Amino acid sequence: MLRQLVKSLPALSRRKKRSILLAYDMSAMVVALWAAFSTRLGMIYLPDSRSVLLSAAVSFACGLAALYRLRIYHIVLRYFDLGAVTRILMAAAVSAIAWVLFVYAVNAHITVANVTFLVPRSVAFIYCGFLFLLLFMGRYFMALLLAGADHERVVPDPDARKIIIYGANATGISLADSVRAQGVVQPVLVQWLNGKQELIRKLLAPLSAQLEGGISITPENFIADGEYVAMQARGTSKTKDGKSYNNTYCQVFRIVDGKVKELTEYLDTELVTSAFGK
Repeated sequence: MLRQLVKSLPALSRRKKRSILLAYDMSAMVVALWAAFSTRLGMIYLPDSRSVLLSAAVSFACGLAALYRLRIYHIVLRYFDLGAVTRILMAAAVSAIAWVLFVYAVNAHITVANVTFLVPRSVAFIYCGFLFLLLFMGRYFMALLLAGADHERVVPDPDARKIIIYGANATGISLADSVRAQGVVQPVLVQWLNGKQELIRKLLAPLSAQLEGGISITPENFIADGEYVAMQARGTSKTKDGKSYNNTYCQVFRIVDGKVKELTEYLDTELVTSAFGK
């Protein structure tokens, strides 16, 4: 039964996967706070004070909001890196800080062995540590399950072509999952880039450094439909080795409220290989 459950994970929609993670994160926060109190007090302790429970609810809400704002739920679990781990730690810290601020704002007390006193400050630090470990280990375990499921789904083919996929959010993930499941083409993901600055630093800057004078892009056609605008264009450039790099492009923009929210680009990847040797 567990084996079938693991195999079904990759087929779940992104929304269902995020719902699973959301439920796990909420449970992790409850367990982490309980463990923090029990560790600090040296006994199994379940808070029952209304002010403490209210503080916990506020802390959990802030923690979940931080996970969302830091785009933890957009992380591709198979490929999360040190940057993702850092953001998970930041979200745990936000939840712990919210706990401290609200506990002392409402002057929360607890009663142990008929003695009533303020909630110990150290509970917040212990809570942050436990929460980080639970959030990280949960995603690490999920990544292992997904990697194992992918391995079982793919039948190795010695003649399979290897490709590199760069994508973001649902589009890139769906493409990677699709070609991986087919087995005919084996995707090789070099890295997952998060945000404009990473895209410029790790992909565009090294590429531009190999060109003589950059790329001149000439738009040839525009097609608009609702939020989407497609542009056909040609590029003209030369590498520093003297090779011509005149690629053709199709860029699909999704524009919301006058701002570009998504960009998908199609180009001649064989030309990239011949011009740059990679």
